[in-house]
Amino acid sequence: PAVSPPPPAGSGPVLRIPPKPAAVELSAEDRRAIGRTATIDSVAGHTPKPAPRPRAGFFYRLAGRLIDGILYGLATVPTALAGFFLMREGYKDCVTFNDELICRPGAPNLTMVIAGVAVGITGVLCIALIYVRGIARRGQTWGRRIVGIKIVGKLTGEPIGMGRALGRTLFAATISTIPLYLGYFWMLWDKDKQTWHDKVVNSVVIKL
Repeated sequence: PAVSPPPPAGSGPVLRIPPKPAAVELSAEDRRAIGRTATIDSVAGHTPKPAPRPRAGFFYRLAGRLIDGILYGLATVPTALAGFFLMREGYKDCVTFNDELICRPGAPNLTMVIAGVAVGITGVLCIALIYVRGIARRGQTWGRRIVGIKIVGKLTGEPIGMGRALGRTLFAATISTIPLYLGYFWMLWDKDKQTWHDKVVNSVVIKL
């Protein structure tokens, strides 16, 4: 660039404006490449799509179910014991003779018996709610978290929500077990490794 002459003596500072850079000519191939990149970025929202997680295998899922059975079963023990002792208190004035229940007047104490049944059922329902809520919100129960697997929607990859989690759990506990747990074994030859209860709510189980 040209060098400006020194300012006259006694004059103020001089503002020097740098010259404009020369325009860069792009080839047709470069312009096409830039256009493709802009299109990809606009479609993807500048966020690369994560690679899909691998499907969880049969033994991972079996281990998760077994651990769930132990942990959630143990969680029902306190209320089950409380219900048992309440019912036993209600029948304390009764005896069994020749397979017949014989009670003193005023026995059994129906209030205690009903309270025992209510406590036992309430405990089971609370633990069941915790189980379903774990699937609905995080895609994981206690056992599945331990073995590192997660239930998600096949299309979204996100937890499936309360309604689908409840339907999946009920279907797994009934239809998938008949006959001989065929609904569970179905994943062994299914291309998406889905059980019957996965298919009914369009869920899959992935490894983390």
